[in-house]
Amino acid sequence: MNNPLVSIIIPTYARPTNLIRAIESVLTQTYTPIEIIVVDDNGVNTPFQKETEQLLAPYLSDGKLTYLKHDVNKNGSAARNTGSRASHGELIGYLDDDDTFMPTKIEEQVRRLQEAHTVNSKVMGIYCNIEMIGYKMKFEPTDTVKEGNLSEPIMAGEINLNSSTLLMYRSAYDDINGWDERFPHHQDWEFCLRFFRKYEMALARPDICLVRKFRTPNLNFLNPKRKACNMDFFLTEMLPDFMNMPNGCAVLSKRYLEATKYAFENRQYRFGLAMLKKANSFKNIGVTGYYQLLKGLIKGIIA
Repeated sequence: MNNPLVSIIIPTYARPTNLIRAIESVLTQTYTPIEIIVVDDNGVNTPFQKETEQLLAPYLSDGKLTYLKHDVNKNGSAARNTGSRASHGELIGYLDDDDTFMPTKIEEQVRRLQEAHTVNSKVMGIYCNIEMIGYKMKFEPTDTVKEGNLSEPIMAGEINLNSSTLLMYRSAYDDINGWDERFPHHQDWEFCLRFFRKYEMALARPDICLVRKFRTPNLNFLNPKRKACNMDFFLTEMLPDFMNMPNGCAVLSKRYLEATKYAFENRQYRFGLAMLKKANSFKNIGVTGYYQLLKGLIKGIIA
């Protein structure tokens, strides 16, 4: 196995205490060489930015990482682009500030990616399984191997993928023009759907999880109305990709049903009915779908 430089980009916003845990998980990797780039998206001189810089001081004095600051808060996609464009690695990976890598994560991914790319030049990226800590749902490692164009498995919920699970050749990142900064949420999905228009992904170690995600506050998840609007924007923008999936209509219906539920939870009934109409236009949601909506209505009423 060749050991190319791997650049790990860590965007951070409003969670400085989690950040140290994330950084340490990269510093303890079994693989070398690695460069770490932390991109502070809090905005210069904000309380979180000052706290972040103070926490990073020991790492900066030792030269263990590069620290970049946005003048104002932008979003996670912008932070990932800032870090990626400043990086030097042949391979680029990402780590959210509330996630951690298992010690062999990068080593396992580099090895498998090089193997797969040698056999199939379209394989330009790799993902890994992720363990959800503190969530109601918890991913269990599986022997099922899903590789190739993963657009539909991701959107159907068969693969639990986020940016922290990814590692790819920088040439692929450049070719798809990086992350789309218009998306305030579902950035990982949008990025991957564009990636799969040209490329494929392999899977590292299907039997274990190489990333841990911890349950922490997120403004998008705490606001049902924002969740619904962000889902609608994502699905509208990426509609052609769904139409190219074998079961795209069913997947679209499922996602619009989620947006309906989010809207009802926030008592945005008119918007929720509009999302329900879209869900039904792709596939009848059936009894199970209406049951889920009823739970959203009840939650909105008693909130």
